[in-house]
Amino acid sequence: MKCRIIIYGYINKGFNGQLVGIEAQIRSGFPGFDIIGLPDNSIKESRERIKAAMRYSGFKVPQQRILVSLSPAGVPKAGSSLDLALGMSIALARAEKPEKDLPEVKIMLAGELRLDGKTVSAPYSYGAIECARKNGCNYCIIPGEKDQKHPDPHVFYADSFLKAFWYVSRIAENPESVLEPQILPEPGKKTIFSDVLGLKAEKLCLTYAASGFHSILLFGPPGTGKTLLCSKLHLLLPEHGDKEVEIIRRIYGCAGLEVERPQEPMSRTVPHDCSLAQFVGGANTRSPGEGALSHGGVLILDELDKYSKKLIEAVRDTYDRGSTASSKSGELITYPARFIMSANMNPCSCGGLGKDEKVCTCTALQIQNHWNRLGKAFIERFDIRIPVPEQNTLELMGEEILPDSAYTDMVALACDRQKKRYEEFPEVSYNGQVRLCPAALRKLVEEFELLKKMQGESGGTRNVLGTVVLARTIADCEDRDKVGEEDIRKALDMRKYGTGDYYWRRVSFEHI
Repeated sequence: MKCRIIIYGYINKGFNGQLVGIEAQIRSGFPGFDIIGLPDNSIKESRERIKAAMRYSGFKVPQQRILVSLSPAGVPKAGSSLDLALGMSIALARAEKPEKDLPEVKIMLAGELRLDGKTVSAPYSYGAIECARKNGCNYCIIPGEKDQKHPDPHVFYADSFLKAFWYVSRIAENPESVLEPQILPEPGKKTIFSDVLGLKAEKLCLTYAASGFHSILLFGPPGTGKTLLCSKLHLLLPEHGDKEVEIIRRIYGCAGLEVERPQEPMSRTVPHDCSLAQFVGGANTRSPGEGALSHGGVLILDELDKYSKKLIEAVRDTYDRGSTASSKSGELITYPARFIMSANMNPCSCGGLGKDEKVCTCTALQIQNHWNRLGKAFIERFDIRIPVPEQNTLELMGEEILPDSAYTDMVALACDRQKKRYEEFPEVSYNGQVRLCPAALRKLVEEFELLKKMQGESGGTRNVLGTVVLARTIADCEDRDKVGEEDIRKALDMRKYGTGDYYWRRVSFEHI
């Protein structure tokens, strides 16, 4: 051999599938065939099938102890798609061992074997090919007809184990003809608001939320674009630094997940049937839940009023602490969980409140109960609470849409100012995170004095703090060192709904 062949197999696990590294070793001892790496019964049963297929194809099965390792070893594996790769790894283990300094060639083989050595056609072949490409494999061998060819020169069809071995042998003897693994192109820059007509005030509020790491609540009649706007928030956030990327990789690694672009803030939507255990902890006793997986990004709460009270309380507690805590395993397991909440809901039970061509059938008491179900304490965690009114889409077709750079530049400017302001506080990078570090409040003394001058001593501590940090973010977005009365008024306008003021149909954003 003139190169080292690295064998991979494929397991059908949903749309993306999973690549499995396969190593075989033949040792002296009583004849046997062991497979390690959490194989299920279907993989264990393949041992006799593989030996029969190899004998029928003219290969001598070693009369020694065979050990095959599947990696990653901690992930359960199931299915018969590893037959071809397992047999190939044993056949190569019997061959002369290549020198260590030879170039490596990665080959992925997927397919089930029959007792006569023929391969069984599989519907997952397309997924296997794409999985091999994404994971940097040089070649892919899958079940197919004798003369069948694939347009991609990296891909070969094998109708039998013997044909697959012929392909592998040819690659091993001619390393100079091995093609380089396909490099996936960098994903194009995602658009943010280019597909959103109108809603200028709402877009600006989302920009404020991203600039200062403020949670936002959108409410309004069905079909006004609340869910769409919520899904845009993470696209406005700046990229993570190296320290934050390392934290995110560690969190997702504990869940057995990989992040393709950890520097880009992500969003996760909490399903309505999410349990308390799923939010705080994951599938097992030590893995992170939805709260921790949202760290550094956006936690989307779609149709907020549909979640259970216990889950809402868990979200609130996690948001306040900036971390999740679970003791399912008998010991306290914590993960960082600093995220922005991006929520939306209907303003009333029937959904008619604020709709021009529909009459709301709810009484004043029903509307109040609709909001009280969330609790005033939870609603106040949202620094921005604004209605999303109906608009005539046909009238907006010719309206000019601001480029995304108008919003992202504002976010970048505000973030730079905040990082300089809070550089002595490692746990604070944005105005919206001041609540996690009381010592950072001294950076906002002038803002507190201005608010006190404008409205006196009224308002609770949380409401006052939310108003001050939001006003500070508005000034940062406009590149101003001082917070003015106009900034305070804007902040108050964006916070007045949801805690008693629900009748917003004729209200306009005169300060935004």
